[in-house]
Amino acid sequence: RDNNTIESNKEENLSIISVLNENEKHKFINFNKKIKYLKSLKKVSEKEKKHLEGFQKDEPKKPKEFNINEAEPPKYRDFGEIYKKELETLEKLNPILFNLQKKKDDYDLTVKNGVTIKGYTGIDIVKTGTGNITGATITTTGLGVYLRGSYTKPVVNITNSTITSTEGYAIETRNYEWGYKKVDIKGSTIKGASHAICSEYGDIIIEDSLVVSTGTAYSIWANQSSIKLNNGAKIESDTANGIYNHYNSWIYLNSGSSIKLTREDANGVYLPSNSYCGVVLNTGAKIETTGSSSYGINNDGYDRTINIKGGEIISGNIGIRTRSYNNTVNVTGGTIKANTYGIYQYKHDDSQNGTVNMGDSEVVLDQNVPLVTGGQYGIYNEKGYVNFYNGRLRGTTSALYGEFYKLRHAMKVVDIDEYEDPLES
Repeated sequence: RDNNTIESNKEENLSIISVLNENEKHKFINFNKKIKYLKSLKKVSEKEKKHLEGFQKDEPKKPKEFNINEAEPPKYRDFGEIYKKELETLEKLNPILFNLQKKKDDYDLTVKNGVTIKGYTGIDIVKTGTGNITGATITTTGLGVYLRGSYTKPVVNITNSTITSTEGYAIETRNYEWGYKKVDIKGSTIKGASHAICSEYGDIIIEDSLVVSTGTAYSIWANQSSIKLNNGAKIESDTANGIYNHYNSWIYLNSGSSIKLTREDANGVYLPSNSYCGVVLNTGAKIETTGSSSYGINNDGYDRTINIKGGEIISGNIGIRTRSYNNTVNVTGGTIKANTYGIYQYKHDDSQNGTVNMGDSEVVLDQNVPLVTGGQYGIYNEKGYVNFYNGRLRGTTSALYGEFYKLRHAMKVVDIDEYEDPLES
């Protein structure tokens, strides 16, 4: 058996990685005293002898103190079956627990190259400190890497590793009180049957890595978090959605990052009916949803800001769908191309308070950037405001459904036909 592989074996004793606390030491000492006392008895019945022999045979060995600088974690039992029958609290579900029972609050953790971890939960971190996972393979049914705890701010660096959950989340940051958890992922593959990453109060940075839900959920779920997709970060799936921006979170797609989804009704980035969230698409980033009922960015919330500073949005249906309810869409760069509408601002109620800004009135006039193209309409404005300062709108039926509210000072809109500006150019 590969010494670097941690496997379950019911006949092996569970290795404890923490040092004995005072209570455990007391029990251990009393246990030894009882053995000595029984040995000192002069008259022992046959029944007592058998009991004594078994009692001595089962005497536990003192656990070896776990050294966080060592590369290979101790072996463990698989708690999968025990979990189903007996265990109720998450703390007891961890076949290997990197929560070092030390008096200090901070600790560091290193998992070396070639280590494989299997079980229900791979690594559970509840204290402030730095974790480095390099060249490791973590395959679990529950949580691959779990960062939690009140007021704790751990940092975990995941490099050239593969983390997979076959039934749950590959990575989860969970907060019971304030305390942001930072996860920096480079050169890795993160896969979860539900969400690949579930982030609450998390600062997630992804580079040169594939992040994907192998089921039908969102690959990344964010609540009160910052999600940054940097160069080489990819979300790709035939069955799942992209990013779910739940509440008070910002999603940044930076140069070289991409979301590509072929599910028929996929959402590249979804903002549900909550407030105070945002999405930023920067130059060199790309969102592509090919389905005929799909959306590049879909906003059903309020008090949301969507900033398209560059990059591309390509959709088989609608590039950006946004609710006309205190939301703002700023398109100052890049290209949006969709089979139905480039941008669709839909009616919330009879009030008119959603805004789409096409270009920036404070920069030099540019008639080509940004570019928004729709198979039917470039912008379909059911309710709300559309301001046109820079760039170009194109549509087969019309460039705009509705009216412009504001135009660039001393400028007017010029209409040209398809021969001068063909849609496929």
